[in-house]
Amino acid sequence: MTGSCRLFLLCSLLQGAGCIGRFEVLMPASVTTLSGSCVTVPCSFTLGDKYKDMLHPGCIPIWKKGEQLISNTTFRGNLTAYNCTTTFNNVLEDNVQYYFRIDCDGNPLKYSFKLNPVTIQIKGLPDAPRLTTPKEPVVEGTPVELGCSAPSYCDTHPPTVTWTPALGVSTQLQLEDTVTSTLTFNASHLHHGNNVSCTAAYYIPSGNKTVTSTRHQLSILYAPRNTSAVGSPCLPAREGGCLNLTCSSHANPAVSEVTWYRIHGEYILKIGSGSSLSIQLWNANSVFFCEVRNDYGTEKSNVYKIYIQIPSQIFNIPDLVLCIGKSAVIIVGLVCVIVCIIRTRKVGEETRSFNAATVTRAPPDEDESQVVIRSEEDVYVNSGMQMNPVGPREEPVGPREDALF
Repeated sequence: MTGSCRLFLLCSLLQGAGCIGRFEVLMPASVTTLSGSCVTVPCSFTLGDKYKDMLHPGCIPIWKKGEQLISNTTFRGNLTAYNCTTTFNNVLEDNVQYYFRIDCDGNPLKYSFKLNPVTIQIKGLPDAPRLTTPKEPVVEGTPVELGCSAPSYCDTHPPTVTWTPALGVSTQLQLEDTVTSTLTFNASHLHHGNNVSCTAAYYIPSGNKTVTSTRHQLSILYAPRNTSAVGSPCLPAREGGCLNLTCSSHANPAVSEVTWYRIHGEYILKIGSGSSLSIQLWNANSVFFCEVRNDYGTEKSNVYKIYIQIPSQIFNIPDLVLCIGKSAVIIVGLVCVIVCIIRTRKVGEETRSFNAATVTRAPPDEDESQVVIRSEEDVYVNSGMQMNPVGPREEPVGPREDALF
């Protein structure tokens, strides 16, 4: 119900108090709008007793500024119902008074209500929207409802209210001079710490646009999330050395308890507490994890594995030098064997060459044939000498022993 209707009904109920029987107009003393926008003035009136019968549908509502007639208005009331509600369009002048006049042709009912004018004021910027949040703490997984109320200076062009980011479903409702938007969504740990903004956009009929907003930071209560365990060993990581463990987690409120465990075969052993822990390494293969807790739940981290060197696996310079020396001796021995094999094969080839040497005979016209047997040494030294093919071949006497070595 508008203010003008309430005022009119009030006067109807108070007939004996003076609302009836005299000329009187009821409207706010002042209204506010944006430059170039519109504003609606709720208005109701009463007439003197003898003039009530003169009111008819042909009567004309008029608004004036001093003696100047105002034309940029839209009458939205009903004179026969004593309602003079009017919208002023494209308001550009600030802090100006206007009064209402009724003019009925054909009878004496012509009256200006100068005693109760309305003052129209202009704001440079609209008021920021008002954002309402839940009174109780918000827990992850529960529904959340946020409200945003923005003043509506021109009911024919109300502001458009939007949410950023659009986390869920929003609904908008216009009530008299206020536009209210409600945003509903399910709370998540991903929302914690994020800002949500309520923005009211005013579209001026003249073509301009004015935007204003209000921001709120969300606070969501949730159990630990993204828990991880990391380690920083004293290098080299060996038996008897140290290991610094760190456990991190996201939670609201912050984790209140951190417990460390080591996995040993089929057993899980508790080894300490606190977000940071320093321990001594003693197992060949160590696996660790942490568990965190707050008022809303617990979570275990991933496992952290570290390989520990036993003393025999640790880098030792004297042992390395001895190993290299042994390897060198083996390589030299292999080279000597290969050389001996190559020389032996070469001597064997020379022996086969000696066995294949030819025998030289005298020409047929000589008196006596002479057989010349070339020794192995001669064959080796004079291997390029041409042999006489005449006469039968003869087997060599035998190789020299010194030629074998």
